[in-house]
Amino acid sequence: MIVAATLVSPCKECSDRCIGCHSTCGEYAEYKQELERRRHDIKLESESVAFQKAVKKRISKSRKYRRDGDDR
Repeated sequence: MIVAATLVSPCKECSDRCIGCHSTCGEYAEYKQELERRRHDIKLESESVAFQKAVKKRISKSRKYRRDGDDR
């Protein structure tokens, strides 16, 4: 499970902050890249968890049908 540590934007308390500075700030570019990487990892993990749940549900149903004498 991914533990979501909060990323703090480098803009917070930045003395060089001005309108439109995100397009030229190297620190902000690194921050944005890390943010996107974390979002991607979380998405992959959630898809994996959903798949695992679906498989477990299918196995459970299969066992129930066998127990009830229904061969599906």
